[in-house]
Amino acid sequence: MGGTTLATLAAIGAAPPTVLNATATNTAAWRTAMAKLKGGALDTVRIACIGDSKTAGAGAGTGSQRMDGAFPKSWPSQFAAMLAADGFTIRDAWFGTAGMQSMAAMVAYDPRRSGFTGWGGGEMSLGGPCVAAGTGTGVGSFLPSRAIDRASIFLRTSTGGGQIKIAKGAESFTINTALAEGFIRSEVVFATKSADPIQYSYASGGFVSVAGTVAWDSALPGIEVANFAIYGTTSVVQGGTAKPASPLNALGTYAPHLGFIKLATNEFPGNVTMAVWEANIRALIAKVKLTGTAVLIWPSIGGASPAYGTDATRLQWRATALRIALQMGALFLDEEALLGGRAGANASGALPDNVHAAAWAQLWEAATHYRALRF
Repeated sequence: MGGTTLATLAAIGAAPPTVLNATATNTAAWRTAMAKLKGGALDTVRIACIGDSKTAGAGAGTGSQRMDGAFPKSWPSQFAAMLAADGFTIRDAWFGTAGMQSMAAMVAYDPRRSGFTGWGGGEMSLGGPCVAAGTGTGVGSFLPSRAIDRASIFLRTSTGGGQIKIAKGAESFTINTALAEGFIRSEVVFATKSADPIQYSYASGGFVSVAGTVAWDSALPGIEVANFAIYGTTSVVQGGTAKPASPLNALGTYAPHLGFIKLATNEFPGNVTMAVWEANIRALIAKVKLTGTAVLIWPSIGGASPAYGTDATRLQWRATALRIALQMGALFLDEEALLGGRAGANASGALPDNVHAAAWAQLWEAATHYRALRF
């Protein structure tokens, strides 16, 4: 943890790591799914991480946005690594552009992806804009961490859509997206199990929009840890319902067994009212709880008041977040308290730019979740 320990955090006033409201009732969906996975009655457990740059992993990477190479160091990825250390197989997954403004920035953020020359941002969905391709675009690639023979390709469909070719090694398949407006999880079965990259290329027709991919070995039951974070976003975007592929609707299609929700940073100063934010957070929790356990996270901040809201205003919003969690049966983590408030974050260097967590602080958050949810 970069030389920072529980003792040093305690010395600057950081609260002991704790997740509130983690009752047997509130965690039942998660624990039931995990028991079925271990017992062989379920093939996969799905985890959704919904947020902004503080969930995407910003702060753990390099570059002007602190996002280059950040994906594997983000707290969702570090949470996944802890589950893997317990013996669970983690399935390879990516979603959206993470809010990056170019394909070059997207592949710099997540080095498992490459190519995508000429592709652009499409309809807003899980993890930000879909990656969209048309005539003249290059091949995009996604490199799995192990040999795989299955893939779920998440796609936006529309009457003006086209056909996309999915290939791995010598095998290829064409998927038609020229359908009614919708959001689909198209299942691809490869005859050969290999660690060759999955490749995406425009085939014909109108534009094609890929929202994400999950890849796995069919012989290994596993866990999907899906990072749906969007850099710079708010609860308004993550709670969007304009189309079937919009984030809140697509979240229902994904049907997570566990969902983390961490949104509020970009609501300040005055970008989103507390009433609108509360309605969106309630909608997201309700959607997660249709199929799983929900965890609401109040985000940390550094610097000095009134940046990202005065201390008094933030206290009011934080109290509202806790009230929402208690009323809706969601777990609650106060990341701001976890890092000792503004003063603690400033003293420890947890938030190098006063907003985004360093890799060690993201590990700290991941470990806090892990202790509460370890199966």
